[in-house]
Amino acid sequence: MKKKIATTVICLMAALTMITACGKKEDKKTATKGNATPAATVTPAPAAKHLSAEEAIVSLADYKTANFDEFSDEVKKAYAVNYYNNQVIRYNLYGMKGYDIDESKDTVENGDNVNIDFVGKVDGVEFEGGTGTDFNLEIGSHTFVDDFEEQLIGKKIGETVTVNVTFPEDYDKDDDLKGKDAEFTVTLNHISIPVEITGDNGWLYIYGADDYDSCIASLMEKEAAYDEDKYMTDCRNKYVNDIIAGTEFVDLTSEVDAIYANIYSVYSVYAANYGLTVGEFASQYGGYDGEEGFEQYFRTAAENQLKGELAFEYIANEEGITVSDEEYETYAQSTASAAGYATVAEYASGYDSQFGAGEFRRFVNAEIIKEQMFEKYATFGAQ
Repeated sequence: MKKKIATTVICLMAALTMITACGKKEDKKTATKGNATPAATVTPAPAAKHLSAEEAIVSLADYKTANFDEFSDEVKKAYAVNYYNNQVIRYNLYGMKGYDIDESKDTVENGDNVNIDFVGKVDGVEFEGGTGTDFNLEIGSHTFVDDFEEQLIGKKIGETVTVNVTFPEDYDKDDDLKGKDAEFTVTLNHISIPVEITGDNGWLYIYGADDYDSCIASLMEKEAAYDEDKYMTDCRNKYVNDIIAGTEFVDLTSEVDAIYANIYSVYSVYAANYGLTVGEFASQYGGYDGEEGFEQYFRTAAENQLKGELAFEYIANEEGITVSDEEYETYAQSTASAAGYATVAEYASGYDSQFGAGEFRRFVNAEIIKEQMFEKYATFGAQ
C-alpha cells in the first residue's frame, strides 16, 4: 500500500496570554469572554521587605564549577530527537493524522476520506481560498460549503468533476462570497485511510522521509543553527537552577506569601475587568486549572525567582561585583523590548506592581550577574 504524508490543515487557536511580570502586555481588544467593565486601576505594591542575601542564605552552592558537553553531533542529535518527539505529540494533540492510500476502493462513499485537488471560481474568476491540492476531505463532515461533499458521492477515483454550490447569505468567512454561485473543478486523486501518528511512523507522515534515521539527520542539519543558541541558553538555565537547588535558604514562606498576595491582587483587578473571578480568568485566559492551578504556578514561580535573586545577590557580594547604571539600562531595555513594551519604565511598573516597588531593578541586576557568572565559570568539553 502506498503512503501519503499528513496534509490535514487545521487552525490552531492560541490562548490569550495572561499578563505576567516577564510577559507581553495584554491587548484588551482581544478579550471576548466575560462581561468587560471599565478598567480598574492597579495599585503598585509597596516596597518589598525581602531578607538580604546574607540573612536568607544558610549555605551557597558551588557556582565556580560548571562543566557541560561541547555542542557536538551527539548534542545536535539529542535536540533533533526531542524536536521530532514534540512534533509527534503536537500532531496528536490537535488531532492531525497521516494517510495511506486505499487501493481497494474506486468509488466515493459517504464517510470516506477522499484526497482531492480543486479550483473554485465565481463568475469565471478564481477566488482566494478556493484552490487546494492533495487535500484529504471527509465526506459528510461538512468541512466545505453545503452540497459540495454530497456531489462527490458515487464519483470514481481518477475523475475530474464539476461541483456547483451557492454560498449562504450569512457566510462569515468572506463577505464577497455571500450568496454567490461558485463552480469547482475537482480531481479525485484517491481514497485515504487515516492513520494515527506515532514516534514509529512520524518520520513518514509528518516529514515524508524514507526512514527515521534520515529524518533525524535532516532535522540535525535544518535546526543546527538555532539549536546551538538554544543549547547555550539551556546550559545557562541549568547552571542557574543547579545553584538554586544546591543552596540552602532559610524559610522564605512569608516572603513568598507577600509576593503571591501582590500577584493575586493584580489579577483580581484584571479578572474584574471581564466580570470574572480570578479562578475563571485564570482558566479562560491563562490555561491554568482554576484558582488552585493559578496559585500553584505563581507561588512556585515567585519562590524560584526570589531564590535566584538572593543567590546571585550573594554571589555578586562574594565576587565584589556592582551592576552599573549603563549595564542595567542596556539589559532592561532589551528585556522590555522583547516583551513588547516601548519603555523600561512601562515594563518596570508592571513588574513592580506584582513584586513590589524597586523589584524590577533587583531582578535585572540578578539576571546580569547570572550571565556574567555563567560566562566566567562555565566550561565545555572533557576536563
